Order: sequence, then C-alpha cells, then structure tokens
Amino acid sequence: MSKVLSDPIGEGGVSAEAARGEAVRVAGVLMAAGTALLVCLALVVCAFLDLLPWEAAIEGTAGIATLAVLFYLMVRTGLNRRFADPSLATEQTAAAILFLAYIMYHAPSARESLTLFYLVVMLYGALRLSAARLAALSCSRSRRTPRCSTSRTSATRITWTWIRRSRSSPCSW
Repeated sequence: MSKVLSDPIGEGGVSAEAARGEAVRVAGVLMAAGTALLVCLALVVCAFLDLLPWEAAIEGTAGIATLAVLFYLMVRTGLNRRFADPSLATEQTAAAILFLAYIMYHAPSARESLTLFYLVVMLYGALRLSAARLAALSCSRSRRTPRCSTSRTSATRITWTWIRRSRSSPCSW
C-alpha cells in the first residue's frame, strides 16, 4: 500500500480540524441554498398570483439556482480557500442583496412580501461577517453618493458606532 493511503489522518492527509471546517462550510452553503429555494418558491407563488411577471420570476429563479450551485461547487472543489474568508459569507450576502434588488425592481406589487428576504440576508450577514465587512456591504454606491461615507447611510452609521463602542468596551452591546 502506498504511503499516502496508509498514513493516518493528520500526518500526510487532511487533518481532522480542516475536514471539520470544510464540513461546516458545506453545511453553511447548503443552508443558504435551502433559503434560496424558499425565495424561488416565493417568486413562483408571486408570479402565479400575478404580482410578478413570469419572466422576472424565471430569471430570478435561474439566477438564484445558478449562484447556489456555483457557491456549492466552489466549496466542494476547494476554490473557496483562496479567498480571505473561506466561508464566502461576504460574497453570498452581496450576491443575495443584488438578486433581491433585481427581483424587487421588477415586482412593484410584491415588494412588501419580498422585503422579508432582505432581513434574512442581513441576519445571515450580521451573524457571519465581521463589523468591517458588514459596514463595507452597507455602503451604497450611486450617482449621488460616489464613495462610502459614514454620513451617507444609516446602516453604515449604526455599524461604525458599534465598531467604535466595541473598541472602547468589549462588552458594550
């Protein structure tokens, strides 16, 4: 038998801690994919009730499914280890926010029901991202606000206030 196959795990193969971390990342991507399936179901229901054009529902569902498969493949192939955050939480949150914005642009009458998915995405981001990454995601870019400023958006102000307080006193929630 070759040395690679006969070595115990940890000496030449994958360590138990690395395998556990990869399993956690796969589970996180699968949970995000499950939530994405709920969004797809909500899009189909909104299209069935004529709150959303079928074209937007199909495009949104295809885009969400493509992103879910893409993130899953990135984690399974190990491509995620090349990123600063191997869990890809920032990338998943940004992609979800962009797709929700696209879908809500096409669904003026279903915006109230789809707004709840923004809360799901932001809760995922708040639990998985550092304060600095969450602040970077909360910065909006448009023609009127060409760069991020703490006075531009309320989410940025809240995040920076939280960062300042956590630096001065680590237990100040």
